[in-house]
Amino acid sequence: MTQTNEQGECQKRCWYYGGLAGAAVFLLARLFTDIAFFPALVAAVIVFTGVGFVLVTSWCSDKDSKAKPVSPKATVATTPAPLPASAPAEPQAEPKSDPKPAPQAPSEPTRSMVQPSTPLAGQAELASRKGTWRYESAAEDAALAGAPTGLTVPRDSGADDLKKIKGIGPKVETMLNDLGIYHYDQIAAFSDAELAWVDDNLKGFRGRASRDNWVAQAKDLRA
Repeated sequence: MTQTNEQGECQKRCWYYGGLAGAAVFLLARLFTDIAFFPALVAAVIVFTGVGFVLVTSWCSDKDSKAKPVSPKATVATTPAPLPASAPAEPQAEPKSDPKPAPQAPSEPTRSMVQPSTPLAGQAELASRKGTWRYESAAEDAALAGAPTGLTVPRDSGADDLKKIKGIGPKVETMLNDLGIYHYDQIAAFSDAELAWVDDNLKGFRGRASRDNWVAQAKDLRA
């Protein structure tokens, strides 16, 4: 009887709180909004039902589950029946020993590179020249075919100021130096084929050597 009374009191309180929430919604809707009487009443009933149902489900169901007594059968520990004295004990199985590991094949001895006791003939020379050579492809050889013969470095007197020639600026001078052209007499000695090669291969300045008459200017500067 005590459990039933507590659950009934809990449900009453929940529906009471639901009624208060519905009444509050009705009053707020009528006082502070333009909602008519009937829609406000419907909203209050919905709030009353929802709040009461949620409270009953969450509060009273918890009290109901907590109040259930524990069955005495669940607390009684059952003890296994003793074995008869005449029953022979089962023999325990002997633990199985681990199988012996398979023998591993002997590893092959590490082969070492045989080093010569004395240096070979020409070995030091090859080592000193290592990394100085460069492979020239057939395309590069074909591109340089017909180019003017250049110098590796300027003469002892120093490179001439090729920018004094009309049509040669700092960039063109650098390109000519890369071809080994450092002096006026080299430009003055251009053949027709070499002049045509320079016209065709100075990227961004094609035809300038003939158009600005570099050969004649170089002859005048040389003189």
